[in-house]
Amino acid sequence: MNTVETFLAHIEKQPNGCWKWLGSITVYGYGQYTFEGKNWRAHRLSYHLFVTPLTGDEEEYICHACNNKWCVAPEHLVSGNASVNYHHAASVGRIPDKDQRFGRKQTEGKDLPKGIYYDPDRDNYRVSIRVKEKRYQAN
Repeated sequence: MNTVETFLAHIEKQPNGCWKWLGSITVYGYGQYTFEGKNWRAHRLSYHLFVTPLTGDEEEYICHACNNKWCVAPEHLVSGNASVNYHHAASVGRIPDKDQRFGRKQTEGKDLPKGIYYDPDRDNYRVSIRVKEKRYQAN
């Protein structure tokens, strides 16, 4: 059975204070670990073990103050929500803000209908619609 000690065996402390996750990584770059029969993102488990227990509510985001997805250092993790996480990422330049990302203000002098966005980086349009809580996108 995986324990706190085996979790800690998967980290490498960095000079900047980050704890680099050396275990399994998701396709999105986050650490993952099975603890007490449950699959966890490694940073969420670190917060759960060393800061305060999580309720299992996936709406509660655990954000990386250091901007390193692989970091599991408890001092670098803060509780938040989707909005807090998005605005932090945009403020440090990790992702473009919504207007830059989807060209929502205006494109070629024309306002676009709701759900249609211009992506200036790819010089194309994209459609995004939501049907019964599911999002569909096309380029």
